[in-house]
Amino acid sequence: MGKKIQYDSLRDILHYRALDRAIFLISLFYICDEMFDAVLRRVFSMVGVRGIVVITENTVLILLLLYVYCTFFLNRRQGLRKLRVWPVYVFAIASILLSLWLHPEYSDWFHHKEYGLDIWFLQLRRGFFGLLIVGLFSDKRKLLTSVVWTSRFNLVYYLVRFFNFLQRGYWYAYSGSGELLKTDYNLNLGYLIAFVCILFFGLYLFNRKLPDLIWSLTAFVIILLAGSRGPMICLAAAFLLFEIYRFTRIRTPSGKLLALFAVGMVVLIVVIIGLPVISMGFIRLLSSLNIDSRTVEKLLAGEIMNDSGRSNIYEISRNMIRNGGPFGYGFYGDRYVIGRTWHYGYPHSIFYEILIEYGFLLGGAIIAVFSFFLLRMLFRCRDDCWMLLFIVFFSSSIKLMLSDSFWYFWPFWGLLGVLGLWSKEYRRTVAEKRQRGSIGIHREIRPLLSESSNEQI
Repeated sequence: MGKKIQYDSLRDILHYRALDRAIFLISLFYICDEMFDAVLRRVFSMVGVRGIVVITENTVLILLLLYVYCTFFLNRRQGLRKLRVWPVYVFAIASILLSLWLHPEYSDWFHHKEYGLDIWFLQLRRGFFGLLIVGLFSDKRKLLTSVVWTSRFNLVYYLVRFFNFLQRGYWYAYSGSGELLKTDYNLNLGYLIAFVCILFFGLYLFNRKLPDLIWSLTAFVIILLAGSRGPMICLAAAFLLFEIYRFTRIRTPSGKLLALFAVGMVVLIVVIIGLPVISMGFIRLLSSLNIDSRTVEKLLAGEIMNDSGRSNIYEISRNMIRNGGPFGYGFYGDRYVIGRTWHYGYPHSIFYEILIEYGFLLGGAIIAVFSFFLLRMLFRCRDDCWMLLFIVFFSSSIKLMLSDSFWYFWPFWGLLGVLGLWSKEYRRTVAEKRQRGSIGIHREIRPLLSESSNEQI
């Protein structure tokens, strides 16, 4: 696609200046939250101390953030730049406080044992603070370095959990309230690993290094067997975006024609001709190894495209949008209504969720602004590193079209950070080009003006 994408080694990270090392540690504790949570639970249980895992994790993050922001504000200009993420948080927090004031009937959800404010909005390790964490980085290389290394650590942790699942036959999971659960599939794990799978697949496409392909294929196998089918859509979207970007980077007409032909043939063979054969062959292989998964069971039953009750949730959501007026039901208004029928309360669609909570007028404006920034980066970004980060975060966030809430999912908030950082760099680049252009025009005009004045004399 172009030049190889570079990121730093662990040795390079050790030689970062203190501020950048602290930012890397913050991203490590934040992105690898589940891994550190499991380790701390094991350590504290061994020494007979319980109930302080969350306090320990948040204390570490708070102390590191205090150090980083104090260092930022010693350089006043740099500190002011880092405050640019806060308008988003001011708006979000204002909408939460306004809903608390106007809708006391939502109080059961504000204090919900799994989705309460204290669980998802008062802990720095939650998805809501992804924009804050990504916004700390000063350049794309350090951000990519952090994402690559935390993804490697996470994949190792996911592999351990996966092998434990194969031995036990069920998953261990913690609910939002910290309750230990046993499940026969892990819905959320597949989406988390999809982020890793897309990242290393993209790195392989750019750098053509075999270890990246191995990391990606390992993640893909876990996704297939972890029990969730939604991540497959995230992977398909990522592949499509990578191919579109590669197509735009090909300069010769024959190269573009060849790329289109290759993609078309792959789609034709896999989707139209070979998908049933490939899927059934893979299913038989898994069954012969006595490996079961929710995705495999649905493939066998022909139910892979079933909506699992989402059509009923969507119908309720559409009625709420029609009745919600220009400014909607407010924060957690969807939970108050949908939660009467469905345990989780959110509408399983980011667009429905925004329109329900903020109404067709304000919510529509939010969606329009968000779409503008997405499309601008998609069509105007010509930097391989930024495009890789964009595709990874955006494709992972497609989960929000099918499941979860945008308030909880960190890749979505990380995507906002990527859009913000690239937009700042893009504006600076455009300004520099305009300045160079104006200087060039001035240099060309100056001799002409000089000649004209000489003729007049």
